[in-house]
Amino acid sequence: MESGNPAWNQYNKMKKQRILYLDNIRILLAFLVIITHLAVIYGGGGGWYYKEVKRPDAATSALLTIIIIANKAFLLGLFFMISGMFTALSAGRVSTGKFVAGRFIRLGIPLAIYALVVHPLTRALQNIYLHGQHFEPLTIFKNNLIYFNGTAVGPLWFVELLLFFTLLFMGWHVFFPRHAPSLPKTYGKGFPATGQIVAFIVVLSLLTFVVRIWFPVGWLFKPFSLELANLLQYMAFFVVGLYLPRTRWFDSLSLKTGKAWMIITLTSVILAFLVLLTVSTFLAVDINLFAGGLSWLSALFVFWELVFSVGMAITLTVYFREKLNHQTKTVRFFSRNVYAAFVVHPLVITALALLLKDIHIYPMLKYFLLAPFAILSSFLFGYLLRLVPGMKKIL
Repeated sequence: MESGNPAWNQYNKMKKQRILYLDNIRILLAFLVIITHLAVIYGGGGGWYYKEVKRPDAATSALLTIIIIANKAFLLGLFFMISGMFTALSAGRVSTGKFVAGRFIRLGIPLAIYALVVHPLTRALQNIYLHGQHFEPLTIFKNNLIYFNGTAVGPLWFVELLLFFTLLFMGWHVFFPRHAPSLPKTYGKGFPATGQIVAFIVVLSLLTFVVRIWFPVGWLFKPFSLELANLLQYMAFFVVGLYLPRTRWFDSLSLKTGKAWMIITLTSVILAFLVLLTVSTFLAVDINLFAGGLSWLSALFVFWELVFSVGMAITLTVYFREKLNHQTKTVRFFSRNVYAAFVVHPLVITALALLLKDIHIYPMLKYFLLAPFAILSSFLFGYLLRLVPGMKKIL
């Protein structure tokens, strides 16, 4: 039954209906997370439990590092935006106490499962295959409890940060209810104008650049294993997500706007490649300057990240809404198990890589051959985990 307030009508509609194209975007983002971490194993930049290729050839290193940088630039921001939207919708369904308890179940327990089960098992496999040690996950489990420094959280720092954002949101919801995004009072305007989007990108780029002067990409806040270089971006996308249920952005985002931002996004990728090639080859500049510090390269990289991130968010939203707003039986399987697959994928892809480490083929070829199996195996293990009694309420 509809009320006289269009804001509540829109809000209630989003709460009741499963938005299939957003579900499908979440599946794609999970796929990308898995292949991004697999790329680290076979020669891309970054750290992982096991790195099979520590000194890759130039082609492998360049391609896999580009995959990592491109995926990292947009997928986590989009994840936080979608998570923010569902956080706002969930908060409107139940009391504050039940909502907070539910978030600890959905976010806190998976963190504990990873830190106390998945991480020790992955480290134990690493010790067996690489160092010939005995299978001792209990020892690693004990060390996690005694010497916890954040590394046991691994890729689930995303869930850790999401829990933190959620608690901040609930404080906002409780102490400033008139301005809480979970309580719509007026129906929001349509999709922002290009000038507003550009202003968002510029302001957030400047703030992120300032943060990276002291906390460059790769610098971790050890107690929680959080990279502060991107913290403001993630927070901004999460807040945007909180306000989505009270707007008409999804409905009013036109195909024309989507195509325009697709062109902008592709152009930014081409320009980024040319700049990187020029700086690293012809100018012989240290590419580590892109990571942070008081450098024009850092400022340029931050601005590119935001343009690419916003452009991909708009492009994928329009494309999936127009072309992929439906689900087959197979896609529903992926949708149901996407969170569980995210939790277990580090163990799965590390185990696969260790099992196949004695098969010596070109690293880039091995990566592309293994990627589909890594995705499928992660979802299958996630499915098996959800068969454990009580797990479907958590994952």
